[in-house]
Amino acid sequence: MKFTKSKLGNLADFTTGILLPRIKDPIDEKPSQRMIYNPLSRSVRYIHGDSELPLITTDQIGISMLQREAYLVEKKAFVDEQILTANFTAVTLDSRVKQSYFVWWFNHSIEAQRQLEALGQLGRRVILKDLREMTISIPNLSLQHDIGELYVLSQKRSIALKRKADLTEEQALQFIRQHMMEEG
Repeated sequence: MKFTKSKLGNLADFTTGILLPRIKDPIDEKPSQRMIYNPLSRSVRYIHGDSELPLITTDQIGISMLQREAYLVEKKAFVDEQILTANFTAVTLDSRVKQSYFVWWFNHSIEAQRQLEALGQLGRRVILKDLREMTISIPNLSLQHDIGELYVLSQKRSIALKRKADLTEEQALQFIRQHMMEEG
């Protein structure tokens, strides 16, 4: 199998986000059409106002600069804009690299993990210069598609199984509480 190698800086454009304290519009949990992009958070925060702010879109990849993880950007119901904060970088890939393949490569490939480890302590933020200098091995688009699809399906299945496990645990704890209440 033939792979081409290239620096990410030659295959992608990077957009940095804004520091949260610099956003002048009100931010809270009350829904609006503008939300703060954060795939790591369980709670959603929305922006109320129309200040011009950096965005991340579904045709980009989000990278957590602190966690050193890449994410596919999902469309959110009733949300028109996802605001990019300084904890994340938006990556716009060249047509030679499929998004799902890139996310798999960045998060799980030995090649990417070695490069990320070489950048220093794990607690250190990745900086744009580091990202641009990383080298990626790129297979043909068909293999990228297959790897990416398998990865996305495995992620979805993992999330579904986690939800099922959480529900089972919740039901078991509820049963135990009810049973103990009857005996007590």
